[in-house]
Amino acid sequence: MQKDFHYNVIRILAEKSGFTANEAQIIAYSSQFVDDATEFSPIKIPEDVKCDFSRLNENILDPVCTAHKGLQFLGDFKKSVQMKIYFSFHFLPPEIYTNQKNYDYITKSNSNFGKALMNKAIENFNSNTNSRTYNLIALGIALHTYADTWSHQGFSGRKSTEENNVEDIKLWSDKKWDNIKAINRLRNLILPEIGHAEAYHYPDLPYLNWEYKKNAKLKQITRNNLDIFINAVENIYNYLSKISPNAPQNISEIKPQLIKGLSYVEDDYKKRAEKYQKIFPEIGFHYNPEDWKNEVLNTKSKKFSTDIINREKPIYKWLIFHQAALDQRNYVIERIKPL
Repeated sequence: MQKDFHYNVIRILAEKSGFTANEAQIIAYSSQFVDDATEFSPIKIPEDVKCDFSRLNENILDPVCTAHKGLQFLGDFKKSVQMKIYFSFHFLPPEIYTNQKNYDYITKSNSNFGKALMNKAIENFNSNTNSRTYNLIALGIALHTYADTWSHQGFSGRKSTEENNVEDIKLWSDKKWDNIKAINRLRNLILPEIGHAEAYHYPDLPYLNWEYKKNAKLKQITRNNLDIFINAVENIYNYLSKISPNAPQNISEIKPQLIKGLSYVEDDYKKRAEKYQKIFPEIGFHYNPEDWKNEVLNTKSKKFSTDIINREKPIYKWLIFHQAALDQRNYVIERIKPL
């Protein structure tokens, strides 16, 4: 899934399920930021920024990298990256490891592990052990991973021909199956067999009806993404309704509007995101991946600076995100079979 779902749809579902606009923004921002938190080198934090964060040592932040972009994909071949990033945040294995002989790493929609992750987020709210801001951010991170169990179903976070090889992709258009463009077929040959790399971005397009042949046996798979995404929306809303005390009983009132957004035929996720603003004009959508970081650091230049902004703010959501991401990563890694 892309920004139009991880941020826009999650923002809609959170706000319409009874969270305040500010709380819904924190949840949705956290959900999308999982795809944008690519920092992996130590970052100097101003000395007067105080935060209980285990990776903050002498005001040097060891950030929790939750996604890879650009040349970072070269690191995808490392098993540690597959464990810490792909399994932990994007390609959750379907079951918790309990010494199964044949442990399955292939992501399944609404899996038992995905449900466990969401139940843990609900327990955080019920226990009041952490701050509400932490709970909202942790919920957003969990929602990203849970939502990805739908779009990433059938693929795994490890390098595997058997699990991630994709061949002969076709798209349904004008009542017939069409071959994909030549450049995308070339990508299919070049990209590694990790996650859905060989399937390009087709699993993430909510309106798409497509088919492909998978793994060494070239099993035929047909996927209607719209049906898959709608099912994800319904299940996510149910979990949000369990947390919010003001939640409406069901999603029926906004479901037609959501389907209108999900079925909008447009490859560009930015334009799909703009569509939701037109469908839900009452919601103040705003996402800039630099916003939370700018509350702690002056990042107007491309290099990190130690100039603090808003020193009086007691809550630094960017740092709390890295704490919550570390907690989820540890939770997942401790419950899967090591590669």
